[in-house]
Amino acid sequence: MSKQLLKLKEVKVYCLTVPWMHERINRIQSMMDSLGIKITFIYGEKTIPYSKGLAECHIKALEDSKDSPCLIFEDDVVLSNYYSINQVTNFSIELPLWADALYVGTSVFGRIKGNTHIYGLVSSDYADNLVRVYNKLSMHAVIHLSTEYKKACIEQFKKYISNPVGGCDDIIADNMKYHNCFSLKKCIFYQDDGHNNAPTLIEIQPLI
Repeated sequence: MSKQLLKLKEVKVYCLTVPWMHERINRIQSMMDSLGIKITFIYGEKTIPYSKGLAECHIKALEDSKDSPCLIFEDDVVLSNYYSINQVTNFSIELPLWADALYVGTSVFGRIKGNTHIYGLVSSDYADNLVRVYNKLSMHAVIHLSTEYKKACIEQFKKYISNPVGGCDDIIADNMKYHNCFSLKKCIFYQDDGHNNAPTLIEIQPLI
């Protein structure tokens, strides 16, 4: 099977935020400086609901990256303790050429029949630190690989913006089964937002 070697330091990196989140912006910049990785901030506007503005930022980052792999994360991510700074800086992983995305931020939340369930993630074992995921509900740290998947996500985000019900990540999770998405079992980044810390730090245990 043909494979590709993905190296984190060769990926374009974007952080989605808003201009007034100075503390988060400074923390993200400091984190990326410690990794020696360049980052581009995408600034959103205040919207109701806030997830509409988040979807708009995702579109901006995906369009700006063009055909290059890109890591998009939200401004509440921090490094997990699963890896050292050196391991993150030099992180690489083999993926099939047909992979559409790699989630380097994990979550045990999954979407089933239009509803969100904790421990509802459906995944199948693929390699030592890699699973294929089919309904993963998390967008806090994702590497988008294929142009086709980027276009699909942009279309789904546009649908959400026109009818912003629920979270903008719901529609991505609901359509994930139609794409080739992978996730690390042990996350590099997790959400430090006060309520998703634990669900985004738990090591993924594949169901299949």
